[in-house]
Amino acid sequence: LLPGLEGRLVTSDVSRGFGLLLLSLYLQFVMFSCGNRTLLFADWPEEDDEGKDKGADSSAAAAILASGMSPILALIVLALCLGFSYCCCSYMLWSVPGTTLDWRLSKEFVGVIVLPLHSIVAHQSAAITAAGRSEVHRSLALTVGSACQTALLVVPLAVLVGMATDQEVTLNFHPFQACVLLLAALVSSSALSGGQSNWLEGAALTSSYGVVALCYFFSRSAADAAAIGAGM
Repeated sequence: LLPGLEGRLVTSDVSRGFGLLLLSLYLQFVMFSCGNRTLLFADWPEEDDEGKDKGADSSAAAAILASGMSPILALIVLALCLGFSYCCCSYMLWSVPGTTLDWRLSKEFVGVIVLPLHSIVAHQSAAITAAGRSEVHRSLALTVGSACQTALLVVPLAVLVGMATDQEVTLNFHPFQACVLLLAALVSSSALSGGQSNWLEGAALTSSYGVVALCYFFSRSAADAAAIGAGM
């Protein structure tokens, strides 16, 4: 984009426009998910050689989905979980500067590797449990849903909140971050495109994540290096 102040203004405007588009796409994704709950979260019945279903029919899955909590109770539980999550996130964010100084870590490593890994442990454990039970569709729905929430909700919402609070938050990522995002999308698509998986593909995905983590662990900005040197 354009250099100087004009380039920063253009970057901010483009980021806000992209943020609105991504947020609208996330709302459409939520509407699609709510309208296809049985398709997304119910297990697919297996078929024998003659084409007959071995599993339960769709009415059983619909009965399971209909036996949940009431809407009012669900809203109360959601509000309580949101309040507890806000308190935990606020305490975690306040402890980041002290943690980076005490443990001599860079802010990029904590923000890109540690915090996301800590925040999705419970979510990904459910996906791993579902995969261990051969519930592949449910595991993929949980995993892809988490990635879509981060890419289509968290990032554009951060840009729009920055616009509302007069803080410069843009989508002008560092070239290394853009390359990591592109490679992660390519590796994930290649692992999921075949419809089957094995332990070698899982090891490749884990190794790719480890490579990115090592790159962020040893990359420190000038401000982080000065702060760590002053703390020593």
